Amino acid sequence: MMGYGWVHQEGSVVPFLVTEFAQFGTLRQYLCSENISIRACFDLVGQVACGLREVHDSTVVHGDLKLENILVFKNASPEHENHVIAKITFLPQNASKLPSRVQQQIYVETKRYALDGEGEVAASAYLKLALMHANCFGTTFDMEAAEKYTKDSMSLGSTSAKTLLKLLRRSGSCERDVSVDLLERQNVSLAQDPTPNLCRLPMETNKPLEDRLDQAKDGVISRAQLKEFRCFSHFCVEDGEDADVLPLNCLPFFDGDDDEVSESIVEGTLSEKEDTDLRLPFCPVGSSLGLAVSVAAQTAVKLRLQSESDPLEKPLPGLTTESNLEGLSSLELAIAYHRTVQFNFLWNSVIQSGRAAELSDALASGGIKLFRPMALLSRLEKELLYGHGRRHAQYSIVREVIAQVFELRTFLCAPTPEKTEESQEFKAPGLSWCSQLCNGLSDVMALHDLGLAKDIWATCHELAGMNCSDIFTPVQRRQLVDAAIGVAAPINMDICRSIEFIEFATEISVDLTPSAEFLATRETQTQRTKMAVTSFGI
Repeated sequence: MMGYGWVHQEGSVVPFLVTEFAQFGTLRQYLCSENISIRACFDLVGQVACGLREVHDSTVVHGDLKLENILVFKNASPEHENHVIAKITFLPQNASKLPSRVQQQIYVETKRYALDGEGEVAASAYLKLALMHANCFGTTFDMEAAEKYTKDSMSLGSTSAKTLLKLLRRSGSCERDVSVDLLERQNVSLAQDPTPNLCRLPMETNKPLEDRLDQAKDGVISRAQLKEFRCFSHFCVEDGEDADVLPLNCLPFFDGDDDEVSESIVEGTLSEKEDTDLRLPFCPVGSSLGLAVSVAAQTAVKLRLQSESDPLEKPLPGLTTESNLEGLSSLELAIAYHRTVQFNFLWNSVIQSGRAAELSDALASGGIKLFRPMALLSRLEKELLYGHGRRHAQYSIVREVIAQVFELRTFLCAPTPEKTEESQEFKAPGLSWCSQLCNGLSDVMALHDLGLAKDIWATCHELAGMNCSDIFTPVQRRQLVDAAIGVAAPINMDICRSIEFIEFATEISVDLTPSAEFLATRETQTQRTKMAVTSFGI
């Protein structure tokens, strides 16, 4: 930035910034003028995330991140590499220079956050906007687009949600995180009011607000989400104090914000409580890139909520010095922790944008490895969720299987996919993703987690049923049968548990010729069962 100033526009004094010339203009202009490939979009997402990391490391919150505020340069110059962070603060005494609508937004929002118990009104509006944007409901002001999206996507969406929920519940986490809450509530009808009527909840009740929100009938809102938005109030000005930065506002993080939406938020949400639910939901225009940018910015605070500390503070309290994680920024930590949720949202956005085939081709060719690398277990997740040496092996296997389910869905979502052995190859070292998923299932059974193995098996067939094809080859199914028999065969194995594994192996081996080992194990355990029954006189 080279400078800033003010200009008169329609009776208001509007601030402007002077920057170095950007050959491609703003990110919105660039995306509209160029035919950007999916791979280039993800590269841009990474660059924006790196920029946010630099800003957050300087303890600056952008507060107005949108496509118009991101400049695209043709080539990086030495000046760009040696950049500095500039922060302009609008102190209360200078606020009179701002347009009246912005003044109202700043002061009314700040007042509501500062007063105990009134910030939930703004949180309700922002959560509804976030939900609409994340699901790409379009631009209508009624629920027609939302209902259409729900009907078109719930068959696939509920399958994936249930699978991931089962996997995450078994991942060993002692605390329910935002991933579990979001997935669990995907089974609630989104065509109805997706958030509770916050402004009509009795404020005098002794029950905490989070407990009142965490109910299935109230929709998809969760305690973790509310905490995330409450965290934004830490940056707002309390009465009588000067502002170091502008109060955070979630609205500018969305691609489709415009004057009409902004004015409605100010008038309906921040001024009159009773009008909040009459004016919402709004349905901003979404894009995969805009969504990724907004998610990356917002998740910068999520990890810090675990320790209830300043999202921009580092190092993270509670981490041991041996973990060597103190130097990571909050954005890096947060993205590592919530990567699965982020890319699930991103995937849905790409599907709705009509570019699913392009993304699927890039994934199948190995040009983009989107889900699997992002779902792998990180050192940070081990440190935060488990400490040292506690159930690492099981958790790592579960996360790997989650990644394979994502890739399975990616492959099957493509319009008229050609499921050949070549298209299944994801540039893994000699293994197709089907083989990796088979190995993951075998590992889960080796851990004696039969319930999880059954869930994964059923979900794979439910997904494959959409294309009337099977997932695993006969060789891979025999591998799964051998894994189940390997658990059931030992003589010291509990008889009932052994029979359960044998029954699961029988289900897997339908239309396959049973192996000699399978028949021998089944006969041995059957005889053990008969002997046990006889000994009890049954």
